[in-house]
Amino acid sequence: MPTIRTIDDADTVSRHVYAPRMLGAADEFVWHEIFQFPSDRGMAESVALRMVVPSDADVHRLGCEKQDKDRERERAKGRPGPTYRGCTDALAGGIRGQSSTRGHRFSVTHEPAEGDWHGHVTVLLAAGCGKLSKSDKDDVRELMAGVFGPLKPHACP
Repeated sequence: MPTIRTIDDADTVSRHVYAPRMLGAADEFVWHEIFQFPSDRGMAESVALRMVVPSDADVHRLGCEKQDKDRERERAKGRPGPTYRGCTDALAGGIRGQSSTRGHRFSVTHEPAEGDWHGHVTVLLAAGCGKLSKSDKDDVRELMAGVFGPLKPHACP
């Protein structure tokens, strides 16, 4: 069983960005696609832990590997699949420090099932709340848009 790493507030995490779903015209982020926080996946989104993959090149390599894997799966369904376009970074403490209008917060955890580099940003529901409403989802996405930085572009070979 892998060792679970502690992610400090000063640690950086990166979110992979894929087109066309996550990028719109003129490479503008589509935040409601970058952070969906689906309830069927525990309201978690995947991130790369920079303590394990410290360079942009390392993060981009992982994004290209996922692109290849996803394209293979999608081709079997007759669809083209995503194109990796780069990543966006945030400090774990910046994520954890956010709170939505209704009091939803966030955790950043190491989730090594997909690799030692893999983590989750997860919505922690406010007391008495069973799920995120559409308005809640808009709020948490807006909060993430405020802490994650600009796109670090990349084109896979």
